[in-house]
Amino acid sequence: MGPGGARMSQIVVHGDTVYLAGQVAQDAAGEPAGAQMADILERIDGLLAEAGSGKSKNTRGSKI
Repeated sequence: MGPGGARMSQIVVHGDTVYLAGQVAQDAAGEPAGAQMADILERIDGLLAEAGSGKSKNTRGSKI
């Protein structure tokens, strides 16, 4: 963990693979599940765009 408990990297690019850290609904905490999911998907879109990618290029996803 980084300063203040924040993760050091939310996204890592290795070759042509983009890895995202687990995302949570930071801007919609305590809101209904639909609002939390929209917040998480918006975060994912932003991180993928930062890496020059997008969900249309996703070939695999996993959750733990």
